[in-house]
Amino acid sequence: MAEVKLEPISNPTMTDQVEERLRVYFKDKGFKVETRCPKKLKLPRH
Repeated sequence: MAEVKLEPISNPTMTDQVEERLRVYFKDKGFKVETRCPKKLKLPRH
């Protein structure tokens, strides 16, 4: 019988997804450590 190699399943939690989106958002907007977070109304809605 041929050996089948399975890849691990990636199933990130909601927390992981939010964390990654925030990282990308802050990086894209040029945020620095000392930068204040934007107000809720200024965050883009998806």
